[in-house]
Parts: sequence; structure tokens; C-alpha cells
Amino acid sequence: MACECDATRLCNLICGGQSRFTNEDFKSVVLQLLCAQVQQTSAVVMPTLTPDRVEVTSGASIEVLPANASRVPSALIVNNTDESFFLQIGAAAIIDQGIPLAPHTSYTVDTKQQVQAIFTNAGTAFLDVYEAT
Repeated sequence: MACECDATRLCNLICGGQSRFTNEDFKSVVLQLLCAQVQQTSAVVMPTLTPDRVEVTSGASIEVLPANASRVPSALIVNNTDESFFLQIGAAAIIDQGIPLAPHTSYTVDTKQQVQAIFTNAGTAFLDVYEAT
């Protein structure tokens, strides 16, 4: 059986360099499985994780995560503050509506749309955003 990966070498390592299998069909199946596993493993592409710290001003809806067609889709929004935020997907954030984000919690976004945030206390606060593309 011909395979473009290292399945033959792996099979030889498993067999200790000797043909311990007596059934040729069984050896062929083992080679096919090893080859498929090597090809499947090498095809895995790890996403790139892009961190960002976004400043949110009191009472204003701020885009914390822009729309991105290349997003896996997965992003993590982390609230490391003592403030409570409200998140909205695909539209402006409104106080007491949408997705609540309590102090010292996180929210996993599973969309390619933009995400906006708002909070009610005076001043500014920061959200840490990690986007996977």
C-alpha cells in the first residue's frame, strides 16, 4: 500500500521493525488507519488569538468587537473590573437590555457580527477582548 505520509515508518516502529502481523489484510488496514490519522492531524489549523483592551465610556454604547467575516467564530470578552456591563450583538448596547456581563466574569461570543457594550457608572472602564481568527 502506498501512502505519502509516514504511516509505513510508524507501522514499522510499532512492529519493532519485524513483520509480526501474519495477515496481509490486517497490515493494510493498520497502514490505512495510521495514514488517515497522520493526515487528519496535520490538517488541523490552530486559530490566531488577537487580544485587545477596549475602553468603554459611561453611558455610551461602544463597539468592543467589530464585525469580522474571518472570525472562527469565537471571541472571549473578559470583564476584569468591578463594573457591570450590558452587551449587544449586531446593534447598539442599551442599559438593562441584552447580555449582562457581571464584574469579574467573561462571555464567549459565537458570532461574526459586531458586539457593543455599555455600563452605567461614571467614568471609563476597560474590557479585555480576545478574538480568534
